[in-house]
Amino acid sequence: MQSKDELKLVHTVNHWKSGRAVLEEFFRLHPELGIRYTENVYNNFVRIHGPLLAEIDVMRKAGLRSPALFDITRFDKAAFDILTKCRRQASGLRE
Repeated sequence: MQSKDELKLVHTVNHWKSGRAVLEEFFRLHPELGIRYTENVYNNFVRIHGPLLAEIDVMRKAGLRSPALFDITRFDKAAFDILTKCRRQASGLRE
């Protein structure tokens, strides 16, 4: 039973998903890259490419040690461009 003061939050933001799950699925869908997902691959990807992904609002973190969240509507193109060395195209994703 809901109390008078209880607040019911409406979940409207559902395109931000766990970075680990998104990156693992990305590599599964792109075997042409020849990269197999591991925890080290995830950590290096976020450390090396995280600043650019955050700048173009494809990645967010709640805090320094918080896990990454990726926007699943824009991650595929941005990550593919970054990993295939098309940085100019990836940074052009800003909207």
